[in-house]
Amino acid sequence: MANKLLILATIVLLGLFVVLTNVLATATVTSATGGSAISADTTGGTFTSLTGPVISEGATADIGTGTIILNAPSGFEFDTGGAAPTVLVTRIGGSGPNTRNINDLSSGSTIAVTVTTAQLTITITAATSNGVTNSLTWQNVRVRPTAGTPLASGNITKSGTSSISGVTGSTNFGTLTEVVGAKTQLVIITQPSSTATADVDFTTKPVMAVRDQFGNTVTSDNSSTVTLTVVLSTQSCGGAAGSGTLTSTPSSGAAVTSGVMTYTAMQYSAGESIKICFASSGLASALSDTITVTAAPTPTPTPTPTPTPTPTPTPTPTPTPSETPTPTGTATPTPTPTATPTPTSTPTPTPTPTPSEEPAVVETVSGIGGGGNTPARIVFSGKAFPGATLGVWLMGEEYGRVLIDGEFKTQNDGSFKKEITAPVQETRFYGLFIKDREGNPAKSKFFTYNLKYNTVVHQEKLIFAPTVKINKTALVRNELLLISGYAAPGNTVEALANGKAAGKIKAEDDGSYRILVNTDGLVLGGYKIQTRQVDFASGKTSDVSEIRNLKISSFSFALIDFNEDDKIGVQDWSIFLSNWSSQDEKLKVKNDLNGDGKIDISDFSIFLMSFQLGNR
Repeated sequence: MANKLLILATIVLLGLFVVLTNVLATATVTSATGGSAISADTTGGTFTSLTGPVISEGATADIGTGTIILNAPSGFEFDTGGAAPTVLVTRIGGSGPNTRNINDLSSGSTIAVTVTTAQLTITITAATSNGVTNSLTWQNVRVRPTAGTPLASGNITKSGTSSISGVTGSTNFGTLTEVVGAKTQLVIITQPSSTATADVDFTTKPVMAVRDQFGNTVTSDNSSTVTLTVVLSTQSCGGAAGSGTLTSTPSSGAAVTSGVMTYTAMQYSAGESIKICFASSGLASALSDTITVTAAPTPTPTPTPTPTPTPTPTPTPTPTPSETPTPTGTATPTPTPTATPTPTSTPTPTPTPTPSEEPAVVETVSGIGGGGNTPARIVFSGKAFPGATLGVWLMGEEYGRVLIDGEFKTQNDGSFKKEITAPVQETRFYGLFIKDREGNPAKSKFFTYNLKYNTVVHQEKLIFAPTVKINKTALVRNELLLISGYAAPGNTVEALANGKAAGKIKAEDDGSYRILVNTDGLVLGGYKIQTRQVDFASGKTSDVSEIRNLKISSFSFALIDFNEDDKIGVQDWSIFLSNWSSQDEKLKVKNDLNGDGKIDISDFSIFLMSFQLGNR
């Protein structure tokens, strides 16, 4: 009796297992493959073939009667020509006649597909039965993008009246992803400054991108090199070249990074209107807007009065009744302050007084052979920052600007020493120009000397102002301001905002410094940001650096500062209106202030609101 009960219980459990298996089993969807990297270049052209998708029943009649519609995601279309798509019916479980299969078809038969650019439709007239399960495999499905930009991505989904166990309207039947096409052109993302001063870093440096035919940046490109050439403003690429020299960081011929070239420094040496041509092999070149470069002004020397003038030594001295020994052919150590240095301000005004430099020491030496004349020599020495490039320039109306004896580099500690010779007796004006290892110019120094034969001028213990950069020219209050540049290693760098201390830090071993300033403590308005360095050994303070203009606002107005003058005014309004009516898409897109890809009343409202807030 017990054995009969055991056998009966086993039969019941097996029956429950079969019933539960059929109840709980659901269809499995295997997504279509082959659509993960569809080139934008196939827009309107070649279709990409997909494999699948496949629906496999987990239980009999998982795929119900009715229509099964596969929908192309937005930005893609199905191929309505060529070999027509079909759906392959395959028996994957059970046995018996074909009438137990979907649509009573034999395994290996196909169902016809109705095709439109947006949908693939089949009709199920009969479901599987009597323990049989089938799979449906879509064949000859081809897709392509409907537009080259913006790049599209999405999933093929199902709709229709056929109910499929475990499948919903969001089930993924295949992911389609459009990717950037082949690189074809260079495009200027950020135009360089429209105005500049010769040998002074552009306020706005250009940013370039390698793009496909539709304007998508080719972020996989790390090999294209960008060459810079300068043409006159009336020319196109390949036209008449400018007369000056363009220098930049990175330099001409450098390779892009992820399809983008961001210049951190750029300056031009001549005063003239120019355009910059950006070129790369195999790609269409890009030509910048006009840049009006003005010649660097020649600073006017302001001679310092000589406190205790003494006679200039002559080649053949005669005895005089004086307490001072009569000069002979032997070098006399007595200083003769006839040559007086005159540090003058650079063209950029400074908010604080420039610290005075040590006065020059003028040494009298013997002439050639004890009787002839030896040309005057000038020795410059001091500290700047490691890797800096300096040059001594003779300046004046009769000379223009003449580099004396080439440029020279500072030592690893930022120190330098340079000696030049002046072959004539006259008053001469010299400029000591400097730039850091990245090519960023620092504040120059200027000196006037009344040069005489048989003298050596020692201009010592000079300390240059640091170079200075800021991360943005317009910030919203509470944003962090980053002030960076180069100074002498170990020196303390002080940051100034409108002449008041805003932070300080010690320069690193390579001379670099980074000062972060929380703008929460600054009132709204404009600021002149500068830095200076304090020598750790002598405690001597340098001049203040060149000015970097900054505006702190309660509202981010940078998007509508179209002329990049750090102010919101009538000129920006005029440019906005001009862009609005322009047929040039590159100009018009600048008015898309909310970034929705459309130029409409919303952007107009944003401009007006920003205009009001920016002028409070």
